[in-house]
Amino acid sequence: MDRVSTDVLVQILQRLPHSCRRRGRYVCRRWRDVVNNRITETHSSPKLLIWSNRLAVAYVADDLSPSSTGSCTELRWIAEPGAHHRLIGTCNGLLCLCVGGRVMGGTVTVANPATGEKLHLPLLPCAGQFIGYLRWKEWHDADAYSFAYHPTTGQFKVVHVPCSYEQVYDFRTVHVFTLGRTTWREVSVGTGGAMCKLAGGVVTVHGMSMIYWVTITRGASAKIVSFDLTDDRIVSTTTPVPARHDRCRLAEVHERLGYVVWPDVWVLGDGNRWSHRYNFEQGIPRRHFVYGEYVLTCKGLSFHAHRPNGTPASGQDMVQIGEHDEGTLVATMVAAPEIYYGAEIYYVDSDNYVTFPYVETLEPLSLYAKKMI
Repeated sequence: MDRVSTDVLVQILQRLPHSCRRRGRYVCRRWRDVVNNRITETHSSPKLLIWSNRLAVAYVADDLSPSSTGSCTELRWIAEPGAHHRLIGTCNGLLCLCVGGRVMGGTVTVANPATGEKLHLPLLPCAGQFIGYLRWKEWHDADAYSFAYHPTTGQFKVVHVPCSYEQVYDFRTVHVFTLGRTTWREVSVGTGGAMCKLAGGVVTVHGMSMIYWVTITRGASAKIVSFDLTDDRIVSTTTPVPARHDRCRLAEVHERLGYVVWPDVWVLGDGNRWSHRYNFEQGIPRRHFVYGEYVLTCKGLSFHAHRPNGTPASGQDMVQIGEHDEGTLVATMVAAPEIYYGAEIYYVDSDNYVTFPYVETLEPLSLYAKKMI
């Protein structure tokens, strides 16, 4: 390998699974430097990915700086004809999608837009409970899933949390699927159930390999439950301020758990201590609003990036984005069409769009498909 040029070595390593690349850092100093400095998803700052739930299209904004032209490019990937797609999450350049529709019936698909590959996961073990139900095609909700990468094992995991679908079926366990395996694994959450309030969101904190969601507690304030991908441990976490579960939502902020009760955002630090980090007088998008040194706000179909002085990546100072802070226009979406009673109507609604970090990777999904056969 010493005779191989650095550019060729980069091309070889880019086509290995992410876990192999991470282990390859220990081969020698040269490999370590190549992985750390030349592999895209390792050293690049994530770009802003904007996903349209109604159009099932992903857009990428390359520039969040003040020099941004406000333009973005459509991310190439192949949709399933006639299926309804919602984006579960992104991880190391891979997209995880929830594919509904009468034919698909609730398939989870992992896609790599850079290579055009797709990998269909098996249905949840309980999917058969919905066959024959009038609205069977609608039981599958992307908000009940999370897509994560475990940095120690190098495994990609899809997690489905306990929740209830219109009193038709209750999911009382956590379901975990590891890419390359053939079946879902069930993890008991105990007698409490830890049922998720889907409106609060399910959030993966990738740097900590933790999954968080808001629980349903009748007549009480919201609570947060965490699921540790390392040891399947489930722990309840108190919220920084009381709030109804329909007024709060979760976010990932600086690789930490964020708790949003608009206009305020708290971040969970070491020792389970919350700090008040942000105050927004503008709307913020779901699911991610922090991208490096920039924070994102949205108004209508426009997304704006702000670079506040002293963004508190690790400190305790609070950042405030005022009502008249314009920021930089980084993307403007189009109104999404939908057929309603035979007529085409257009939704001017920023909630139709969700945002995630994205970096391009050439990692082949075919390696995981071979293991699943």
